[in-house]
Amino acid sequence: MRICVVSEAIKSPFDEGVKIFVYHFIKELAKNHDVLGLSRAPNFEGDIEKYCAKALPKNRLFVSFCLWRKIKAFEPDIICYIPTAHATIYSFLRAKVLKLYYTKSRTVLITLQPRAYSSWSKRVIPLIVADLVFAQSTKTKELLERLGCMVKMIPSGVDLEKFTPASKELKEKLRNKYAIPINKYIVLHVGHINRNRNMQFMEDIQSLDGSQAVVVGSTTYPEDLDLIRDIQAKGVITITGYIEKIEELYQCADCYVFPVFSEGACIEIPLSILEAMACNLPVVSTRFGGLGNFINEGNGLFYVNAEDEIMAKIQFAKNSDNPRTRNMVEKFAWQNVVQEIVVNSFETR
Repeated sequence: MRICVVSEAIKSPFDEGVKIFVYHFIKELAKNHDVLGLSRAPNFEGDIEKYCAKALPKNRLFVSFCLWRKIKAFEPDIICYIPTAHATIYSFLRAKVLKLYYTKSRTVLITLQPRAYSSWSKRVIPLIVADLVFAQSTKTKELLERLGCMVKMIPSGVDLEKFTPASKELKEKLRNKYAIPINKYIVLHVGHINRNRNMQFMEDIQSLDGSQAVVVGSTTYPEDLDLIRDIQAKGVITITGYIEKIEELYQCADCYVFPVFSEGACIEIPLSILEAMACNLPVVSTRFGGLGNFINEGNGLFYVNAEDEIMAKIQFAKNSDNPRTRNMVEKFAWQNVVQEIVVNSFETR
């Protein structure tokens, strides 16, 4: 099929949730379909560059002769819009404009975070719904269904070839490379370093006997420099800047922690959790977004309902043997996720 992927997130470096999702979506689609990725970026580094073009205008509604011309010439069967703003009313308006550019296509919107709607938005959205919306939690699905959308659930994916378990020897080698203590129990978090993600809690984890907290940031959003200084002063190791082989940081760790409660702090199926599980790490996490809809607790995955449960669950993970978290995420290989999106885009009418 001919599939046009439209997103402001087609932009390197691909080191943040929406950008990683879009990158793998295009990469997997290209194995079996004709793909055209359209974004605002002037260049697209990496192996998806040949499928992408700069076409999105700066105006809020994607009104553009250039964009219309590229879509019409491509004649897509599906136009898939993955907005960085997620399912706002303007996202729906942009999806409607994309539909008008080639009315024979199925227009699909993928939203990776929840949104709240004003009374005005609730009146307008039912008039401009896309042919299909994909969401990542039952809460978001039910809200959008009340607004008249046809909604399917979709998880995030994980690269099972890149994120793999590490042997004891490799773990020691990588800890030397990144100046991480060899003889400590390493508790890792990967993501934006800000208070909205509860990164100040890493100070408490650092206080656990025999433990070393490590936080790896990203380049997409500005980091909270004051927070970084504060947690560094308490002994937390922070690594900022783009890390090309991010899998090596997971392979350094003994446990992954996701202490995030704020809804808007991350996509609803956090990629970092799937990546940590693909490396067969025990994971201590809040019941964030749609995690509970797709992955049950057990086999090394520990859910917490409140912050005061995190420390005890980390200690429990430390004393547990033989996690089997990788087995739990094998079904979320990117090729499976992308195939599910394509199939549902045509079967759901």
